[in-house]
Amino acid sequence: MEIKVSITINYIKTNDLSILSQFDNLVKFLSEQEVEIYQSYKVEFKKVEFLLGRVLLKKIIGEILNVEPSSIVFKKSKYGKLFLDNSMFKDKPIYFNLSHSNGLLVCVIGLDEVGVDVERICPVDFNIMKHIFRMEEIDYVLEAKTLFEKESRFFYIWTRKEAFLKAIGMGFYKDPLSFQVPIKEDKTKNEYNYYTFNLYSEYKVSVVVRNNNSTQIQFIFQEINICKDGNLDFSIMECQHKSIF
Repeated sequence: MEIKVSITINYIKTNDLSILSQFDNLVKFLSEQEVEIYQSYKVEFKKVEFLLGRVLLKKIIGEILNVEPSSIVFKKSKYGKLFLDNSMFKDKPIYFNLSHSNGLLVCVIGLDEVGVDVERICPVDFNIMKHIFRMEEIDYVLEAKTLFEKESRFFYIWTRKEAFLKAIGMGFYKDPLSFQVPIKEDKTKNEYNYYTFNLYSEYKVSVVVRNNNSTQIQFIFQEINICKDGNLDFSIMECQHKSIF
């Protein structure tokens, strides 16, 4: 029997510069090492992206594990992917991934390996495709009839590639030319499923999930509100999104 599961994609709009100075009370959730990283950023919006990303992960995972968010300590693989020590799990491990792009931060939590990438659709130098896209992927982009559609298709492929590289935990240590992503379907032939969504009409979001059991996945997008005191409000109404081709 086919199993159905829901995956929530949490996202925060981070481009409201008027509230950046109100996040100091969130630093308490960071470890000493994370505070050093946070303070090392010279550009303010980079500091905010790092801080909100870590706090968002810790609050969500803390709620799942029923522990204080500040007690959660992340480790990094040799390729730089964050993970939790197995000692924190009572049952199954928790998988998660973060992505941010030009004012939007996205976080995904899953029950198996998962990767997410978000990109804002913007002008592209299409010459770069020969270095990162396979020929069929390039053809798919160039077949578009308008410039905007070409840009949209470019980020459709780009986000799927990067989400897969993040799901397998290697990032761009693996050559993006060494594999091809499914173009006109959600599910590929291997054990990974690909899903792509539009957010705010200007962002492309792709999620790649390892799915050995042919589980039917329903995605729920939940916007996280940033309160005036800098805290995160998880009470925003959830809404379902259908993946696009």
